[in-house]
Amino acid sequence: MGAPYIPLSEGQGAYGANAKVPGFLFSGLVALTLFIVIELLQARRGKRPLLDIRILTDRSLSAGLVASTVLFICLFSNSLLFPIYLQTLRGQTALQASLLLLPLALGTLVSMTLAGRLVDRLPDARVLIVPGIVLQILGMVLLMGITLTTPYWQFCLMVGLLGLANGLVMQPLSVASMVSIHSPEAVATGTTLSTVLRSVGGSLGTAVLATLTMMPAGQTRLVQLVGLHTVFLITIGLMVLAFLFVLLLRKKQEKPTSQAEPATV
Repeated sequence: MGAPYIPLSEGQGAYGANAKVPGFLFSGLVALTLFIVIELLQARRGKRPLLDIRILTDRSLSAGLVASTVLFICLFSNSLLFPIYLQTLRGQTALQASLLLLPLALGTLVSMTLAGRLVDRLPDARVLIVPGIVLQILGMVLLMGITLTTPYWQFCLMVGLLGLANGLVMQPLSVASMVSIHSPEAVATGTTLSTVLRSVGGSLGTAVLATLTMMPAGQTRLVQLVGLHTVFLITIGLMVLAFLFVLLLRKKQEKPTSQAEPATV
């Protein structure tokens, strides 16, 4: 999973060719495929695999892992792109940029606290997740309209809305992913997969999206802003993809149907 980091960290973005990228991507895919095959063989032989990936046959867990990984890519990329906009394109200092991004953190804090209290009381966590993703998409659509002269109070309102949306999604999504997992071993495996995919997927996605904003020296701020809008548009598409996977999550009381046992005579 970490193979693409090296060429992406050394690359010149979407505007410069880097011959290392295909090779590292291919080697990463080969290594990941070998790992999956070895783990499946270990499980088939009755041995305890390092990571029992057979748990991914659970619909809620698989859908939740995909959705959370995609959303973490969006979250990580925004945490990188917003300072670029404020400091590189608007000329703010690091302290000023941090203060302007404070509504993002405060919005997340408020909504995450509220969502944490409500998620255990609701029969279906999607009651919180779906509105949260809709608000995320709305926030990114609004951010598509930022310019080099957008008032800072408007920017603060936009990122504040995005922060509220983030808090409504993340914790309920983790709960909904594990709703049909009951055994301690399965819970441990599911938690490990979730942590790994969020961290690696978020970091790798950020590296890929960051390359799209890297411009050759000498480009105007307007051209750089267009590159930023392009990444925002990709982020909106990823959020829509996550929304589709969220629809596959199960309710708390919903259990996988089992075939009826034949009656004994």
